[in-house]
Amino acid sequence: MPGLPIMTAKRITTAIFKGGTGKTATATNLAAALADQGEDVLAVDLDHRGGLTKGLGLEDAYDAEYHIGQFLLQDDAVDGADPTSIIRDRGPFDVIPANRRMDDLSDDLNNDRAWFLRLEEFLDDVEDGYDWVVLDSPPELNRVSDSAIIAAKNVLVPLMPAGEALDGFSELMENQVIPIRRDLDDEVSIAGIFVNVARDNNEKKFILEELRPEFDDELLLQESDDGEEVLEVRYRVAIPRSWRHGETLFEFDPENAMCDRYRKLAATLDERIDGA
Repeated sequence: MPGLPIMTAKRITTAIFKGGTGKTATATNLAAALADQGEDVLAVDLDHRGGLTKGLGLEDAYDAEYHIGQFLLQDDAVDGADPTSIIRDRGPFDVIPANRRMDDLSDDLNNDRAWFLRLEEFLDDVEDGYDWVVLDSPPELNRVSDSAIIAAKNVLVPLMPAGEALDGFSELMENQVIPIRRDLDDEVSIAGIFVNVARDNNEKKFILEELRPEFDDELLLQESDDGEEVLEVRYRVAIPRSWRHGETLFEFDPENAMCDRYRKLAATLDERIDGA
């Protein structure tokens, strides 16, 4: 897709205003799939609930003394500290964990006149040596999810085939992506939309028909018996089970067919997004 932003490491954030769409599982397993194809990956958990952090078995990091929020706020506690010090070597990719003390981060950022620069500046300082930075943003409208979109420039939308998920995507576009483009003159792209946590559901056809007139180019595709269809990660019980075990799907059930779907997702995004 022409016109997607260029940067040192390729950056992408998962985003949608709807919980339960598999946003965090997408970020986790996208990072794993990119690492599986030989990329050096940094995953960043920006959701104060710490879903990505806990789902990778990093519960201790969720209670750590220092965290990314302090660096974004330029807190005195981390003055002069190396921002890479909070990176965890999780293997096969690195992680910047969330922290339970980040629940007021959005309000605190709102008091900073240059809040929209902070995450981008932070990533500029820590991304050296990485091919990809994958961010997981909170599923809500606030300064943290704004910052993820601004810093990543590329947005990945996991869309559950249900009407409320489509509403969540509409809110994402109307209340974040479009205003950021307009008010900050920022180059933000929907790098991809795919069907996530899909079951046998007739509503999927309706959702795709609603999206195609405006977002046909953003829909990610996969090969099928009928030629091509929208990329779909189907519900498998191994996906939530892997989270409960603190593992990626690739670690918990490497033979699961959805691992290949995540590999397809990673390969497609790698082709779409330019890096410097």
